[in-house]
Amino acid sequence: MDMDVERDGSALIATPKGRIDGLNAGEFSDALTAAIETGDRLLLVDFSQMSYISSAGLRVILSQAKAMGAQEGKLDICAPPENILEVLRISGFDQILSIHETRAAALAAH
Repeated sequence: MDMDVERDGSALIATPKGRIDGLNAGEFSDALTAAIETGDRLLLVDFSQMSYISSAGLRVILSQAKAMGAQEGKLDICAPPENILEVLRISGFDQILSIHETRAAALAAH
């Protein structure tokens, strides 16, 4: 699994690419855990380069959001393609996490 991590102001931005499924969810989790260990208060997961996310990937997002909350931080999602946005809505993630249409909108919200 390929993922870029960069900083924009006070936000740490993780941009996974391609698919997150049962085969690489552990790798995705490890990469996000490493990002969270930097002590940042805002982790923005940019889904603009994603094509698919399975329930295993959703579990990773949820567990990492809880980990951020435990550190008085926040995990937000931005720029999900329509098919992934639909999965996030059906699974109720739009009720749990902040989902922003674009990266700029997510950064402006903080």
